[in-house]
Amino acid sequence: AAADGAVGHRFQVLGPEDLDQETQELLLASEHKVECIFQMVQQLVVDGMKNKVLSIAPPILTRSFQDLASGLLTYHEAKKLACVPLPFAYIFITGTILLVQAMFVPAMMALYVKGVFSAFLYTFGTVFMMWYINAIAESLSNPFAKESRTLEAPKVQIELNEHLAQLLEQAQLPVPTLRLEEEEVPICHLSSAPPRRNSFQSWSKARPVKKTPPPEQRPAGKGADVGGGCTGT
Repeated sequence: AAADGAVGHRFQVLGPEDLDQETQELLLASEHKVECIFQMVQQLVVDGMKNKVLSIAPPILTRSFQDLASGLLTYHEAKKLACVPLPFAYIFITGTILLVQAMFVPAMMALYVKGVFSAFLYTFGTVFMMWYINAIAESLSNPFAKESRTLEAPKVQIELNEHLAQLLEQAQLPVPTLRLEEEEVPICHLSSAPPRRNSFQSWSKARPVKKTPPPEQRPAGKGADVGGGCTGT
């Protein structure tokens, strides 16, 4: 909810009930929830490194900290668009120009255009287009506003949660392996083959590779290699 009582976006959150009571109270009492969760995730990663849970090479594990920092930086960049307003001088000058144009364009059109209908049409089109462009600029100044139709933030959050849920489901699947060499399975039945495979012989048998004859067995005059395989003058 906003400061004036208006209800803002409602986002789908995964697994808040799985946290302990102390962590839930800490998040609810925090004024900067995103930074608080960011620090918690970093602590979990560091504890996993100490407990040998994340037994990954340090150069690869460093990428996780880089991705976390990049996500927080992107969040602050988006927060600037939503929370930092345009300068008052810019808004005042823009409004003044639009009002002056709306007052002086009809008089100028009456001098340079013959006919009442033409003067009305040109005046209305010019003034309307300038005010319309200004309204579009105001709506794009905050793409995260609930009234704006440029970005549907709840749908983006739901799509992200679906990706995370799919990653959790795939984490429970067995690691893909190659089948045993002695198990002869046709290439057309690979979908029903056992989940073990340590050879690609069935693929090579199903798709034979055309062998190139040695140079001494090639017919003369049909692309025979000269001078160690290099041709030319």
